[in-house]
Amino acid sequence: VLLAERIAKLAESHTDPKVTISCGVAYWNRKMKDDPLKLFRRADEALYDAKRKGKNRVIAYSG
Repeated sequence: VLLAERIAKLAESHTDPKVTISCGVAYWNRKMKDDPLKLFRRADEALYDAKRKGKNRVIAYSG
């Protein structure tokens, strides 16, 4: 999340015309019985949540 927030801030402050980025973040650990597609879907869900809430936003999947 911190890295995504940093990238979003850098994109906004170093582009002309101004560019904003919406990011969705999800995590995985060995205890989760997931496959890569489920991880991708969680990140995608967080991304669309960020887009709904406004520009230049980072949202972590909360389940």
